[in-house]
Amino acid sequence: MLPRLFLTILPVCSPNFSGEKSTQNHGKYRLLFEMDISGKQNTLSFFGHQLKLDSDEQIEKVVNLISKHANLEILDFRGNTISVEAGKRIAEALKKRKELKECIWSDMFTGRLKHEIPLVLDYFSEALTASRCHLTTLDLSDNAFGAGLRDSLFNFLQSPALFSLENLILNNNGLGLAGETVGEALCTLIATSRNEGRPLKLKKFVCGRNRLEIVSTIALTNAFIMMQTLEEIRLPQNGIGGEAIKALAQAFAANPNLRVIDINDNFVCPEGALELAEVLPELHHIQVLDLGDCVCDDPGVVAILSGLDRRRDCLQKVVLSGNNITSDVIDAIGDFFNSPRMSHDFDAAKARHGRGNIDFGRRGDDELLSSDGEEQGAEDASMEEGQFSDVLNTSGNTVIERSPADAALAENMMNEMLTRGFGCFKISDSDQSAPNGGLISFLDKSLKLDTAESAEQVVKVINAAKTMKALELRGNTLGIAAGNVIAKALERHPELERCLWTDALKEFLESPSAYTLEVLKLNNNGLGVGGKQIAKSLTECLRKSIAVGGENRLRLKTFVAGRNRLENPGAHALAATFKSLETVEWFDVRQNGIHEEGIRALVTALKHNRNLRHLWLEDNTVLPKGAKALARALESWPKLEVLNLSDCLLRDAGCNYVIDHLSPQLHRHLKHVYLCGNELTPPVAKLLIQKWIQKFDGFTPKPTLHIHTNSFGDEFDEVAAMAPDNVNVGDVDDDLGSLDGDQEEFQEDTARVILQLSAPLKSCGMKNIVKRVEAVKRNPIPATTQLINNIVAQCQGTGVKAELDWGYNADTQVISRLLAELVKRGHFEHEKQLIERFFPSK
Repeated sequence: MLPRLFLTILPVCSPNFSGEKSTQNHGKYRLLFEMDISGKQNTLSFFGHQLKLDSDEQIEKVVNLISKHANLEILDFRGNTISVEAGKRIAEALKKRKELKECIWSDMFTGRLKHEIPLVLDYFSEALTASRCHLTTLDLSDNAFGAGLRDSLFNFLQSPALFSLENLILNNNGLGLAGETVGEALCTLIATSRNEGRPLKLKKFVCGRNRLEIVSTIALTNAFIMMQTLEEIRLPQNGIGGEAIKALAQAFAANPNLRVIDINDNFVCPEGALELAEVLPELHHIQVLDLGDCVCDDPGVVAILSGLDRRRDCLQKVVLSGNNITSDVIDAIGDFFNSPRMSHDFDAAKARHGRGNIDFGRRGDDELLSSDGEEQGAEDASMEEGQFSDVLNTSGNTVIERSPADAALAENMMNEMLTRGFGCFKISDSDQSAPNGGLISFLDKSLKLDTAESAEQVVKVINAAKTMKALELRGNTLGIAAGNVIAKALERHPELERCLWTDALKEFLESPSAYTLEVLKLNNNGLGVGGKQIAKSLTECLRKSIAVGGENRLRLKTFVAGRNRLENPGAHALAATFKSLETVEWFDVRQNGIHEEGIRALVTALKHNRNLRHLWLEDNTVLPKGAKALARALESWPKLEVLNLSDCLLRDAGCNYVIDHLSPQLHRHLKHVYLCGNELTPPVAKLLIQKWIQKFDGFTPKPTLHIHTNSFGDEFDEVAAMAPDNVNVGDVDDDLGSLDGDQEEFQEDTARVILQLSAPLKSCGMKNIVKRVEAVKRNPIPATTQLINNIVAQCQGTGVKAELDWGYNADTQVISRLLAELVKRGHFEHEKQLIERFFPSK
């Protein structure tokens, strides 16, 4: 496990100044943040001497030490103050130091006037150029570079000595709009260095606490995009938000070798988090991601973590403290979530998930705790243990860490699979491993589970079960005390997949306690027909709350129920409820098997919710007719920000309906429209891009149209060339029509092998080890959508007809089990939704 604070105490080579013995001792050791300046003979450090270089005597001593140093590669001036005269004479000495590589020149102008600083910068810039040195590190932190120093700062950053720069550190310089100058200077430096045949390859850029905000940040991102070599970007505490976060996301994507991203204490917000989440999968070397105090909220945090790949060995630390995380998302983000805003659930959550590599912080850190004594005690403790955290500008309380060794240990679990392809693994037989397929049922027992004692019978059965895949509690009532002890018992069953307890929620949703409900999240609960009960209970809650009168009316704003197999019956039930509610702002029912008829019912009902901002219908069967009904309803939602219709089989006609009915006059708040994976063809894609430009080109910021993962094929490059910055067509590798001949042939070969496994597995009852199978040459299996499409087309009952029958007569149930096993072993990571759609787990 890595330490949470990277703190180094190192000896330095301190020049001997007579009469300053105490200063010598004070400067013998120093604290550094991720910077290694060793005490070797190539270093000259004045750190800690607090010199005020005004007198000729002091200036002469410094100049002599610089001139006489045998091999001056590192010059550390931190914590001293340099006059104009001192700067001029030191610069003369530096002109002869061709071997100079690192300039640690932070905090050099304390007490100096504004007009003095640019003069010293000019002298130093001339000296570096004249010396013909090749700097690798430049630290100018803690110097007051405001708007008045823009010209000098620009000129300083044009020195050819900086062509070789790898680390640029500008922490706490008060840049403000001067940050725009830094961005422009870096762009010019990059271009000049390339023309000179020595292209700048900056690896580390630090610019924290500089009030960069939007304009300066966007200017810096232009340089980052040109650079493409950055491995570490730190921009904490800069008031960055809005369009600048989107620009940063694009800059991160342009630097694929990024290891460290620190944008702590900025205004990322949920919308910015979605932008970042889109590029995270492209960053294969990310080690540290610091998004502490970024106001991501629950949706933003979930989005960020969905973009991270926990299986990558390099990922070591994720900081999510201070993001308004609530207990609602604990189970959704599993072992990725952290402490803020857990309220009364804090201790239970910490008991469930706060082991190993997750730091929940202290109970006193939680933002909803009200005890003054607890808060003061936690504050005192944090001062004792974390006294250096402010100095280091590092968030050390709420982190997710994983060492490479831990990751390697986990990878060993599927070594045989990776080395031998997809032969030689065991398909478990749930019928033998657990009674009733792992189902524990208390269906319709009419149990009144109020107290811990009344729940003992349920807890005893749960504890006795060796394997529990599903827990059925419908037809009973569940109180808080009983719920706590049942939840504790469930901790022993990480294999639990389905919780069937809609009736247990019925009593709460129809009680006065639910009248004030604003957010209801029921993601991935396997509701099925139970969704109808949820809808009925909400309708009853609304009726009762209106009867009470006054401010008690139910005003539900957020409803999330993705991956619940609601299908059309559940959709119709919800439609009846939300037509009456009229207060919903966020509606999410993605991946529910809802078809065109159910979609029409939902959008008709949602027309009565004029404040709707987010509508997520992703991965349902909307079809062009459903898209037409939805398009006509768009005029009812003037506050719409995000519309997600990805993987909804809209095809050309449906996508066209949607774009045509979006109005630049009405939809002024629009930010994102997702039409990915809808079998969109190149001619219509080009037409939609033209329409999008015409409609929204005048917007600031411009909304983004997402049309990647469609069927552009050979015309992908043409479509991409037409797309402006606010149209995302993805990469050619994402495109479903862009496989070349060799790739397509390989996918078909692989699909044939998987289909051939159907017969022997069925004959052996899916209980034995598959000893040998025909295998293709590459391992592990390439996880591509085309491969799964081939398998779907060759299986009966999927609703997809193959152009050519391969003649395997594959058993759909067997293929479903086989694919499920492959997914468990880390394959088909990006095809999980597709597999679940055509081969749903039982």
